[in-house]
Amino acid sequence: MNRFWNGLRTLEEALAGLDDPHGERFSRIEKRLRDLEGRLDQIEGFADGSPEQQNSAPGSEGVVAAG
Repeated sequence: MNRFWNGLRTLEEALAGLDDPHGERFSRIEKRLRDLEGRLDQIEGFADGSPEQQNSAPGSEGVVAAG
């Protein structure tokens, strides 16, 4: 998983260094990367068994984690 994070950071740094006269394309890419990063955090929370992450899953409203 660390390789993924390192790759993501490298990609973000590379995108930040590119010059886009309109800024639209790279802002969309940056937003998408942040969305993917948030999803990965949720997946890691599921793998860790974190009740906070499990209860934040779609469709889990009202679900209480056993523990």
